[in-house]
Amino acid sequence: MKPKFEYLMYLSGLTADGVELGPYEQGCVERLMELTVAECCLALSPMLRDMISRGQGIELIKQHFEDPSKSIRVGGRVKVIAGFNVGARGTVNYIEPTGRLWVRRDGASSDVFYMPEEVVGVEE
Repeated sequence: MKPKFEYLMYLSGLTADGVELGPYEQGCVERLMELTVAECCLALSPMLRDMISRGQGIELIKQHFEDPSKSIRVGGRVKVIAGFNVGARGTVNYIEPTGRLWVRRDGASSDVFYMPEEVVGVEE
């Protein structure tokens, strides 16, 4: 197994003291890591094609592995899970630089703000 993969397995706890992985499991983990690297390369293909910055490349990788139902973006749908009016759904209209979200709840005539931890992205 590649040294970097062994180190990542150690960091993840897969090879912690007392934990033994057999050859099959080690092969599966190594294949998973190889597939992850391949997915990162796929996510970075726009960077290589369009000559974007490293920071934008990092964001591309994060977006590539992000669960689309959990993402919160302007125009995206959210459900309130804490704070005022739990259970309400709405559309994100603005995200302040501080992270505060301005949401137009379904049926409402004006936006209200929520903190990111008070809502969760939903697909509709």
